[in-house]
Amino acid sequence: HQLTYDQRMERVRFAQLWLAKRNPHNVWFVDESAIYIEGSSTRAWTRCGQPTPDIRSHDPNRYIRMFAGISWDGKTQLVLHRKKFNGERYAQALKQFLVPCATKFHQSTWSLYQDNDPSHVGKKAVENYRDVIPNNIQAPTWSPDFNPIELIWHVIKSAVGLVH
Repeated sequence: HQLTYDQRMERVRFAQLWLAKRNPHNVWFVDESAIYIEGSSTRAWTRCGQPTPDIRSHDPNRYIRMFAGISWDGKTQLVLHRKKFNGERYAQALKQFLVPCATKFHQSTWSLYQDNDPSHVGKKAVENYRDVIPNNIQAPTWSPDFNPIELIWHVIKSAVGLVH
């Protein structure tokens, strides 16, 4: 995805604010991801010059969904499930797995860092978690590289890919 000038400037402003933050240790980075569990989802043999077919499965039973949170001081458990996240499921995961863990380490002084996925910032999600999240850090648009948990998803997906 090509960032616009405004998106790049938004990322710079966000990074400057982030670097000026006094205590980054109490920030909890959360995200969810999915692993395709049956065969390769990225390769297909085709005749030279023919278009590559879309071989991705849209069968939800072929995916395992993951949810987790990490901070400088700790981590939530890795939660595996089959259903795709929507706002209510995301808020439920925050309440059940993140809030107890983050509160244990940082009482009420912790902050939540999340991306702009609709299941994170949609009306249903925000209504369901607003009362239990002390501070919310909203990532700039198209900024998955600001969330270190993306590195963990990459390691897990690479390891699963080696098994197949």
